[in-house]
Amino acid sequence: MSQNLTQLVMRPGPGKAGKPVRVRSNFFEVTSLPSQNVQHLNVQIMPDGAPPAVLRKVWQCFEDSPNGQSFLNGTKAIFDGRANIFSPKPLKCGDDNGGISFEVDLQEGKRSGGIFKLNIKPVGAVNMAELQLFLDGKSSITNNCLTAIMVLDVLIRHVPSMQYSTVGRSFFTPQDKRPLPNGAEVWQGFYQSARPTQGKL
Repeated sequence: MSQNLTQLVMRPGPGKAGKPVRVRSNFFEVTSLPSQNVQHLNVQIMPDGAPPAVLRKVWQCFEDSPNGQSFLNGTKAIFDGRANIFSPKPLKCGDDNGGISFEVDLQEGKRSGGIFKLNIKPVGAVNMAELQLFLDGKSSITNNCLTAIMVLDVLIRHVPSMQYSTVGRSFFTPQDKRPLPNGAEVWQGFYQSARPTQGKL
């Protein structure tokens, strides 16, 4: 791999100084990457200022609604909890594909959590094949590559973030929680992300 083609720093070779130690890590190799383009859409959820946890509930409510099912048309889109949607198939955003709006009545139990408006418009296509070229050292890193990595980041965090409490990019589960003084609790947290390495993720 040539440094002229990529910004990854070449490793000079295995180290010889010091004492070998065994390191336990929880890295998992991504064995295959999608080759088809992924559609990137922007969603603005009004009113502004709602935290990501509420925005995820709004998106889930939209997915389950008749309007959402009609818009998604069976496509499993993913939402980053803020303003980005990624879909493996093109989604039609209005007659001219310039944007489309929906209203969602957020239901929390038997009461309404308020009316939210979703404004969805296409941003562009993410070329996932270009990411593999970058990993193989055949292309320099581009904004498209960075967006492709973000797609994978959102993908591996999507389901946990919809099911568990999230803080930033970490999610927390009450399983095996421990009590603390004054009514506080310790919850176990997890962090997942996709990181590029030479030839693979």
